[in-house]
Amino acid sequence: EMVMPVLEAIEAMGIRKIVFQGFSRNADLLLLAIKARFLEEVECFAVTHVTTTQFEHFFEIEQIRALQMRLSRGVLKGLGSVKADFGAAFEEFYPHTLINYAPNIDPGLHLEKDSPVSIHVPLDVSWRKNMYTNVTAGMLCESVERIKTSNYPTGLSDIRVLDKLMLTGYLRGQRLLDEMSRSTAVISATLAECQPMTQLEAFAMNTPALTLDLGLVEFEGDPLMELCSTRVTDNPYRLSKDIGRLVDAALSDPAAMSGMIRDHLDTRTRLATERLKDFVGI
Repeated sequence: EMVMPVLEAIEAMGIRKIVFQGFSRNADLLLLAIKARFLEEVECFAVTHVTTTQFEHFFEIEQIRALQMRLSRGVLKGLGSVKADFGAAFEEFYPHTLINYAPNIDPGLHLEKDSPVSIHVPLDVSWRKNMYTNVTAGMLCESVERIKTSNYPTGLSDIRVLDKLMLTGYLRGQRLLDEMSRSTAVISATLAECQPMTQLEAFAMNTPALTLDLGLVEFEGDPLMELCSTRVTDNPYRLSKDIGRLVDAALSDPAAMSGMIRDHLDTRTRLATERLKDFVGI
């Protein structure tokens, strides 16, 4: 019964190609229901957002295996990934990286930047998300006056002063976007990523966002992505230098930063559309 509204919508809208973003047991059940109802009239594709780092969670391996099986049986037409070069490691996958779109946000929703100068660190407390290093690096950065965090770095105050820290708590939807918009920069230098939505949400709110180097050859030479990439995610002192470089660039010429973000988003949207069309055969 739960899948019936989806099937009815596919029929009513005349949808003939469907792309699953991520996969799960429930998604697999929906996929089978779609194919049972529409047979070859509707082509289905799936895109994984996982990195091999996450294979320590065996569920992720199970889902890749499920995708491979559905592809081999013709239930899925194609498999893709938003992780750079994933298709080079797993031959069943589309050989090119699919590019994530940024959210389509009305520029009228952008807010004035905080004073004092703030960075937003919207990270979970986990090894992969690397929150402790990000917070410590922010503390070391002279350009940063306030560090807003989703989660409190428990115990860190026992070994160093956290005088810049402000806990916002876990935010979702417009509240998260507003906090990003008010920040001079979003800092999300995790230890493993594909194309994090945290960065793309920040860009959509006219705020630069620092991540580890994502290895996307499609954006080589892009000035925004060069500013927003770091190779030193496990070294707070060196990471603080990259945070400072980004914050100083945003503060020294806000108009130039906004222009770089707009140019990047225009390029990203074009590349994402071109790559997606090629993936699904349009």
